[in-house]
Amino acid sequence: MTPRVQGSAGVWWAVALVAVSMVLALALSAHPERLEAVRSADTDSYSYSLIGYRGLHAFLERSGFEVSRVRVRHWYGDTGTVLVIAEPDAPPVGRVVKDSTDTDEKSPIDVGPMPGELALVLPKWRGVPDERTPAWLHEMKLLPLADVARAGSAYIHPLTTLVRGGGTDSLRCATAWGESLTVAAPRLQWLKAPPRAVPIVWRDSIVIVARFEREFRMFDWDDEDADTLETVLDPLYVISDPDLLNNRGLARADHARLVRRLFAEELAVHRVLFDERIHHGLLSRSLAAELLGFPLVLLFAQAIVLLVFLAWASSARFGAPTALAPRPTSGAALVDTAAELLSAAGIPALTLQIYWEQVLREVAGRYGIGTAGTRRRLLADVAELSRARGAQADVRTLEEDVERLQRTTEHRDVVVHTARRIHGWYREMIHGR
Repeated sequence: MTPRVQGSAGVWWAVALVAVSMVLALALSAHPERLEAVRSADTDSYSYSLIGYRGLHAFLERSGFEVSRVRVRHWYGDTGTVLVIAEPDAPPVGRVVKDSTDTDEKSPIDVGPMPGELALVLPKWRGVPDERTPAWLHEMKLLPLADVARAGSAYIHPLTTLVRGGGTDSLRCATAWGESLTVAAPRLQWLKAPPRAVPIVWRDSIVIVARFEREFRMFDWDDEDADTLETVLDPLYVISDPDLLNNRGLARADHARLVRRLFAEELAVHRVLFDERIHHGLLSRSLAAELLGFPLVLLFAQAIVLLVFLAWASSARFGAPTALAPRPTSGAALVDTAAELLSAAGIPALTLQIYWEQVLREVAGRYGIGTAGTRRRLLADVAELSRARGAQADVRTLEEDVERLQRTTEHRDVVVHTARRIHGWYREMIHGR
């Protein structure tokens, strides 16, 4: 009966678990945002709320743009990239003492000159998250224009005037790329003919999107003779009303077309980055936290399982050792074992002859009888030695029985009996009994 292999079912379950986890990792890696850890009701690209920008993120992706988020201090941008700063908070006023009489405001975020484009969405709403479901909104509050102006003061010209309508406004606006589009939003928010700005989407003195030129004074540290600062102009696109882009207003009027044409035609970019540092801070997670978070946790689990399999394969055994069968102690068991050995080759008589030849040479070697001569001389010397030691079995008789069994088809029991007589003679010659 074939012994039953223990533990094979557990091995196959482990293999199936690894295979399923690998398939899930491949399937979910196509849409990792579905299991994104950030849940928010704020004005960010993670939020599904009315004031969030998750819809804009998905819309730009499906429109062919490369879309990602910035959560690190240093990031790479090129000429085909736009960094979107969506509704920054009004900066807290901090007094930074330059001398005994001068003060200044701290900027909420340091955005210097960059090779790509910069787009600022002015704030308008602030949401109150639901206490039971933090990713949902309980209430929306309209920000005072003073807070909106303070939020944009770090980026746009201080003389820019903000205006907000009283009801639901719908305007047919001109664009810099020559198209006429409709803008509609409750309490529409716009810039009133800002100085030193170029209108991009406007109607008369109502400017919905404008381009400002930010000035940076750059000093060339490599030029020892330079005594003046170089002035660098960096464009900044300001979108006055967030209801053109957020989840609540993107599908209204011509807003989706306006956003796509703005990025594709006016800004001429192919990559859109949402700056989430202003909402969620820098991403500074440890390596252990990354390994235990999706999607690396699947790869980490697979690595652990594979290490277990490797350790199992390299070990001598797994589990408790199997007890060996007890050694046979009776003469009958020894005879049965000898019978199985003699019949294993399929020709018991030939096996008996080989065994008899080995026994003869073993006994002759023990007593110093030469085996290099003829076989007749070997038999004569061994037979004389056997008679001198008083052995019961006769060597010539055993030789004749072995030769006879080669010419006949005797039963296996006869072969076993002859082998037993040979073994008995061998013990008498070697051990004296």
